Amino acid sequence: MTEVSCLTSTVFPEKGLSILNTVLRRADNPADMGTCLTEEISALTGASCVLLIQCLCTPAVAAHRVVGVHPPHRRQWAESQAGTFLYEAVHQMPEAQQWCGEETTDISGLLQHEGFERSIIFPLNVGTYRVGAMLVLGLPGNDATDAVFELINNLSTIMALVLRNAILYEKQEQIIRERTAELEDKSERLAQELAERKQAERTLRENEERFRTLVSNIPVIVYRCACDEHWTMSYISNTVTAMTGYPASDFIGNRARSYLSVIHPDDREMVTQKIREGVAERHAYTIDYRIIAADGSMRNVYEKGQGIYSDNDQLLWLDGAIFDITERKRAEQELNRLNTELEQRVTDRTRELERRNHELEQMLRAFVGRELKMVELKEQIKALEQRTAGVTCSEDA
Repeated sequence: MTEVSCLTSTVFPEKGLSILNTVLRRADNPADMGTCLTEEISALTGASCVLLIQCLCTPAVAAHRVVGVHPPHRRQWAESQAGTFLYEAVHQMPEAQQWCGEETTDISGLLQHEGFERSIIFPLNVGTYRVGAMLVLGLPGNDATDAVFELINNLSTIMALVLRNAILYEKQEQIIRERTAELEDKSERLAQELAERKQAERTLRENEERFRTLVSNIPVIVYRCACDEHWTMSYISNTVTAMTGYPASDFIGNRARSYLSVIHPDDREMVTQKIREGVAERHAYTIDYRIIAADGSMRNVYEKGQGIYSDNDQLLWLDGAIFDITERKRAEQELNRLNTELEQRVTDRTRELERRNHELEQMLRAFVGRELKMVELKEQIKALEQRTAGVTCSEDA
């Protein structure tokens, strides 16, 4: 029993799975998928030629591309004017069709001219959108045609989806190339542009490595984040681990936690307001606030940042740095405490001095009063002595 005749036996599901595996494993590489798929179907069916065609038609332009052809030497015919005529005719077919060499249509004549009498053509559709076709040309004259038809017809939807994905993928790549080319000299070749991009990527990686090395030696958190409600980080230096106790990877894309989550709950609204004001007024913002580390301890930080804008004044992201000022805050608090204590001591000392000064003044007044009384007493004694002396002199006389 030949491989073709086996299609009607229990080998049918196995062959179908093999082809399905080929399609799915190479879904991201249309050319590779087309080569392997046409080769497998050719070997399975014994067809003289198998073509996988991708439809690139637009309302204004009819265009097709040969994704895979087996045997390879048939590619020249597949890409010839005759092949193009065949694809355009196939594009109008609403469903799969078979030719046995007895028809009198233009397609039948074209196939017979190439020696393809028994053939099956399968349009590949995704919904109402035609994405391509599978052409199995020159089948051997045996009873396996119906099995071939059923096998490929069952797989046609998956092949159509893969081709549709390839179309979307290539359109996306084309858009990327066009937009990239707009930033470069439009006259440069694509190969030159790619080479320059690779060089730019290498330079960027080297610069990033130097930047990371420099940043890792600075006790400051350097960040780049989105201006959203969570301050989603696209880059944050490893210094954040020493400051918060969480690895930097936790914050990238809010993978495990957002940076907002480590800000003290009482400070979050203030931080958000300050940043929003800075962005709105197009100037740098500076903020003092508290964060809560993984071990539950609280640290004081100082943040300075600013919005980064594109050439058309669109906000791209926020760049900034965060400094740990916990020790400075503690020093300030200790200094304030000492100043308060010193002021209190000065106040207490001043009151003590005032009290003693008051007592001294009272003592001084008492002393001065006593001295005055002593002087008065002395004068009285002196006056008395004078009177006594006068009386004595009178008696002697």
